[in-house]
Amino acid sequence: ELSHLKLTRKKSDLLNFRQSFDLSQSNDSLIGSFLSSLKKQILHFISESTGFGLDSVSLSFANYSFGDYLLCHDDRLENRKIAFIFYLVPEDWKEEDGGTLDLFRSEEFTPLEIAKSIRPLRNSLIFFEVNQVSFHQVSEA
Repeated sequence: ELSHLKLTRKKSDLLNFRQSFDLSQSNDSLIGSFLSSLKKQILHFISESTGFGLDSVSLSFANYSFGDYLLCHDDRLENRKIAFIFYLVPEDWKEEDGGTLDLFRSEEFTPLEIAKSIRPLRNSLIFFEVNQVSFHQVSEA
């Protein structure tokens, strides 16, 4: 249950959704347990899968309501190597509910078209490399 989190509306021509503060500093026991599992089990799996030596995790919570979106972008921030999404959507989430993760095909560092759309699935974890051609978006919910 994350309903107690303070979420701030992020809004520009590129995005419109609500997001929490950096949860890696949270005192919440549920968030602490999730972060601990990420660091102890999943981080090792992702490191072995990608070949990256990962040693830290930043974590925030994003909430997309009807009409919210995050247009095409890359996640190149600071020293980020991997981005991940853990879906907490209802079990009956349907494709027409939106919120798909759209991965783009690109050429010469320019996104061209959607190559793959991934529908949110409750309790699923998706991760991908962050680089100069890892363009993606979250479709309108």
